[in-house]
Amino acid sequence: MKRLVRLYHHSVVNVKQAVSLSYIFKMKEQSPNGKQPVFFDQKGKRWRKFSFLSVIVAIVTTVLLAFFIVSVLINPFLPQIRLKPFAALPQQNDTALPVPEMPPLTKAESLLKQSSEKAKQEKAKREAVHRQKIANREMMLAGRPAPTPRQAAPGKPLSVGFYVNWDDSSLSSLKQHISALDWVIPEWIRLSGDASNPLVLDIDTQALEFMQQEKPDLPILPLLQNYKNEQWNTDILINSISTEDGRQKLIKSLLDVIAANKFGGLTLDIEEVPQASQGDLFMFVKELHTEFQKRNLLLAQAVPYDNDEWNYRAYASVTDYLMLMAYDQHWSTGTAGPLAGQDWYDSILKKRMAELDPAKTIICFGSYGYNWANDGKEAETVTFQ
Repeated sequence: MKRLVRLYHHSVVNVKQAVSLSYIFKMKEQSPNGKQPVFFDQKGKRWRKFSFLSVIVAIVTTVLLAFFIVSVLINPFLPQIRLKPFAALPQQNDTALPVPEMPPLTKAESLLKQSSEKAKQEKAKREAVHRQKIANREMMLAGRPAPTPRQAAPGKPLSVGFYVNWDDSSLSSLKQHISALDWVIPEWIRLSGDASNPLVLDIDTQALEFMQQEKPDLPILPLLQNYKNEQWNTDILINSISTEDGRQKLIKSLLDVIAANKFGGLTLDIEEVPQASQGDLFMFVKELHTEFQKRNLLLAQAVPYDNDEWNYRAYASVTDYLMLMAYDQHWSTGTAGPLAGQDWYDSILKKRMAELDPAKTIICFGSYGYNWANDGKEAETVTFQ
């Protein structure tokens, strides 16, 4: 009996040894060096916990980083969308980096910079002279006589009325004679001399509404003048038309005003033009007329009745109508005399019509006068009343 028990105990021990040997053998298969890994987790719970915690940490880090970036950028951006910045967040001054100061130039660098600036100025001057020569040449070519005389177009003469805001009788006259008028030319637009805002508008809305309601098809061609502080101003004219960029900005502004008010075109009344600016004025008129033709708008230009500095043929070639200001033979600050004496009027008209097309020429009369005194002071202007 004892022997049997001993034999049983021995068999149990052998079974345990077999199980242990089998487990060790498997572990040796899993580990290259035959040793059991220190962090081995047979069920994988530890890896799942680590992965979950890693995702949580990544999300929290991303949120904190995004909040930091937004807190830096949001305040400088808020004023641009008309919102008040948050006081608790960084301000624009806090995020602005100081601009490093430029190191002082050496003598050689300073001389090089001066030479470069001088070269740029000389280049700009040469380009300006070149543009002026081109403008003068184009005006000269446009002023040459046509190969064959143009015939006057049949039809009744145009009847044109000028309107001013400062005289109450002007509105009364407009209401009385609107049925007989072909055009109305109101004194509503002036040059400002400011490149960013080149026009000064003085539109009489009462007169405009009356004309558009009473006679909707009546062309309204407001004056564009270089008149400021009761005198003709050459500086604002030069500032407005002496460069290509300035002329294009002025033309765009004029087109916007004409479209907004449904005008039929424009009348140019540019006076006291220096001889050196005649080429620039011609280029402006030519470029404006090109844009007007695209939009079926009329362009008229008032010119002095007798001034050798004006190339009448050239301006007539780039406008629809040339308006001869047949008055001021004598003026308020000059010697006493007629506004437009008959002999003076006839002789100048004969001279002008030898080179202009009658169908494109309008004669303007003055309905006012001057009252000179013996004290030598400026004459008083009197109206037709």
